[in-house]
Amino acid sequence: MQWNVRLRIAIGVAQGLAYLHNDYSPHLLHRDVKSANILLDADFEPKITDFALDRIVGDSLFQSTLAFESPFSCHVAPECKYSKKATEQMDVYSFGVVLLELVTGRQAAGLIDSEESSLDIVKWVRRKINIANGSDHVLDPRISVTSKEEMLGALDLGIQCTSVMPEKRPSMADVVRALQTLGSKSSSRRLPFTSSSSNHGSLPV
Repeated sequence: MQWNVRLRIAIGVAQGLAYLHNDYSPHLLHRDVKSANILLDADFEPKITDFALDRIVGDSLFQSTLAFESPFSCHVAPECKYSKKATEQMDVYSFGVVLLELVTGRQAAGLIDSEESSLDIVKWVRRKINIANGSDHVLDPRISVTSKEEMLGALDLGIQCTSVMPEKRPSMADVVRALQTLGSKSSSRRLPFTSSSSNHGSLPV
């Protein structure tokens, strides 16, 4: 999957979450953002699934222990361990994990570092950047180098979204604007692609 398609998917998901957080009344949270809950249609337009309309901002209690027992717990914000209320920042963190998956082309869990330890993608990206003293080593090598600038921008945004400190994460509205700016930079390099039914379904990486 080429970078322009991945970026379009990221923008579509971000727009959907921003709509839930800011424009839908009452404001809603998703609380289960992960690649398996992002479905693609024949034109690779993303559809976010598996959320309930009773997840109102400021009024959402949840079982943090259940969240962390999930096989997708690497998509869950770290503050879920102690917080009794869901927040927009938790959705932002989960989206950041998905964005890192799109940039690196890797799954969110079970990544092996140089010390043979199993890491989630957030820790893996940070460790790779620190060890290699640069961001290039975490980018998906299958993507053309002509998209490197936009991918690095998306990588930086994914790192911001997955900050351990919730207050340092951008809002989903800010994320949409940042991704759209990256999209405008790469628009002149976009190539047509042929859709195939074998690529449809949940988000591939």
